[in-house]
Amino acid sequence: MTVRFAKSGSKKDMTLSELEQFVQAARKAGAPGDQPVKAVVSTSGKIKTVEIQLPEPAAT
Repeated sequence: MTVRFAKSGSKKDMTLSELEQFVQAARKAGAPGDQPVKAVVSTSGKIKTVEIQLPEPAAT
């Protein structure tokens, strides 16, 4: 099972600062640098949402 980690733009389209926040939060959540990113873009090519799938933490 995986955990969905997503970020949407606070307005219509995502800003560079919001994308940076997503990357920083994903790294803190344990996302590796080679983790694929899924994005939804508008018809004009602007980013609306981004998400990654994180593996569930191992049971201890």
